[in-house]
Amino acid sequence: MGFLYFMVSKNYRDNIPAKIKAIWDKAIQQENFQYAASLLTQAGNIDDAIDFCTQRNMIPEAIDIAVQNQKYDKALILSEQIHDESRLADILLLKGEKEKAAALLAKLQHNEQAAKLYFSIKQYEKAAVLYAQIKQYMNAIMCYQKSGNTEKQIEMQLAAFENDLEIANGDIQAVSVSRMMAIYAAKTLLEDPNTASRAIQILKKAEALESTADELLSAQRYELAALCYENAHNWQQAIEAYKLAQKPDQAICLCKNLQDDELEIQVLQYFKLYFKLGFKYANLKRYNEAIACLKKIDSNSPEYPSALELQGDIYCKLKQYQDAVLCYESLFWLDLSKERICRIAYKAGYSYEAMEDYQNSLKNYQKVYDIDPNFHEISQTLDQVASRLRVKTNSTRDKLSQSNTKENAKTAGRVLRTASRTGERKRTPSIYIGETEVPAVALERYKIIEEVAHGGMGIVYKATDTLLMRTVALKVLSQKLKDNQVALEYFMREARASAALTHVNIVTVYDIGYFDDNVYMAMEFIEGQTLKSLIQKTGTFGTKLLVQIMTHACRGLQYAHENGIIHRDVKSSNMMLAKRSKTLKILDLGLAKVLDEQEHGSTQAIGTPYYMSPEQVLGNEIDARSDIYSLGVTLFEMATGVLPFVKGDLPYKHVHEPPPLPSSFNPNIHPKIEDMILKMMQKSPDDRYSSCNEIIADLKTIDLRNESGD
Repeated sequence: MGFLYFMVSKNYRDNIPAKIKAIWDKAIQQENFQYAASLLTQAGNIDDAIDFCTQRNMIPEAIDIAVQNQKYDKALILSEQIHDESRLADILLLKGEKEKAAALLAKLQHNEQAAKLYFSIKQYEKAAVLYAQIKQYMNAIMCYQKSGNTEKQIEMQLAAFENDLEIANGDIQAVSVSRMMAIYAAKTLLEDPNTASRAIQILKKAEALESTADELLSAQRYELAALCYENAHNWQQAIEAYKLAQKPDQAICLCKNLQDDELEIQVLQYFKLYFKLGFKYANLKRYNEAIACLKKIDSNSPEYPSALELQGDIYCKLKQYQDAVLCYESLFWLDLSKERICRIAYKAGYSYEAMEDYQNSLKNYQKVYDIDPNFHEISQTLDQVASRLRVKTNSTRDKLSQSNTKENAKTAGRVLRTASRTGERKRTPSIYIGETEVPAVALERYKIIEEVAHGGMGIVYKATDTLLMRTVALKVLSQKLKDNQVALEYFMREARASAALTHVNIVTVYDIGYFDDNVYMAMEFIEGQTLKSLIQKTGTFGTKLLVQIMTHACRGLQYAHENGIIHRDVKSSNMMLAKRSKTLKILDLGLAKVLDEQEHGSTQAIGTPYYMSPEQVLGNEIDARSDIYSLGVTLFEMATGVLPFVKGDLPYKHVHEPPPLPSSFNPNIHPKIEDMILKMMQKSPDDRYSSCNEIIADLKTIDLRNESGD
């Protein structure tokens, strides 16, 4: 083997000085190869020395020689051959390749050394990650601060505090520096709902939850303050902060969790949540307070239907069924779902039943059945109420029979029947409305000129009476209503009421009959337009015109009242102003009530919602003062161009709310006219004018010399 080494080393020996060849030979013979390599190095043969060591598998020694003589590339190659990554990292560092060295050190989990290297070359994010891994959070905070990564900086501040607190065994006084940093970081995290929970936990650990809440409250950061107070279990302060933050749901939720009814009531009052407050009072059986709250809800509010229904339910509990009915019936004026109408109609039916008003009870229960036949055994309920109604009706008939009142006995007659009579010659058939025979007329008598109006009840034509040669208004009942008992009754009522009245301010009815299966009424034809259309065209009326129209209207109504007839549907569309004579004509007595008639059964409100008097809404007895109320609404409309109540629950407003001041719509209204309107529209009939003559007397006191004639 010595000979082999001698032969291999012969080339290296040739490149060394003669004076050390003997030393070289001795080292080779003794196999002291490390010393031999040093001889090559001393001779300046660095590459030979490295190669010599490599040939003899002395790689570490070769690497040392390469590094000592700044042969870094060779050192790197040799280090890679033996997979010495630690040495490789050192060489990279010596070579100036700090980033590669740091990456290799990080791989070797020499995190602190790698972090320092990254920091030295301003790669702060990488340095921070490594510092965090070895829990050197302060260094990590510094690195993230330099990199501008605030989010990570905050994360490290929190981690530093938690780590220090763990080391200090929970002694908060021993970690004052990291505690202050954590509090600052937590306040920042509170701003984001996604990190607020984490912030709360840190503030709890830092024993700074309430102090932070106080600071936030002073800074008017009410919602964040409330969140801190809540987590600190300072319930009262949390609720107050939520109130200041205008967060009713959170405040109410806290009250419910505390089961503190009075505190919840205070919160609901603070936010003016009248429906929820009313509901709360109702649950506590404080019914009067509940109703007072529910009545504060504006009729335009989305909660209004629910509030009105809840009022009805409370009145039912109090057995104040008349008030309950008013609430439930008012809901039918609103746009509600079928399911809700079904429920409300059932409640209305129950209330009517409790008042022994079986006819209206049956009407509402039938409405329920039409929507949902399976609703709460409604079929059985209908049968029971129908049975009670029959018993009551039979009892009434017995009384009527005893009083021998012939007129009342006629109510058992059919509404409409066709009778054909035969004799020596065939006669024109007739129709019966109630017990009244209405003869037919030949179509040729009335020649239609043009249609002048179209409404729910039918069509009004301008026509010529070919028999008497005069122009008439021919009112023809709609085909859809010709078999409708109520429509026919109104039609006949209008004919009779109008025929009973002969007055310049009331339209005259000439004739009633039918032709071609159409029921008609021939009336005085008025060349002009309704007050409603005039208002829509011109807006407000001047004082002179108001006085003229009101005088005419009052004369006509006074005459009707003196003859025992209440109009019941006074409104601007039921009054016409003649074009030539400027005479006012009162129209449409289809809802008129003859005071000496016996009326039984339904108390249902009748009229037009915008103009109805409170007693009409309630279904109470009415007299001339009801027409005066409706005339007051009409005067309001003429004087201001608008109606007093146009939105929400109109019946409720007519019963409970005072009308707005007319002068708020028309500042130029005559003060006397305004006073008259307000008197005519008083809720109690006793507070209104007692007759239309009284209104005429007040109209005469108005000085018209300086007033407009529009």
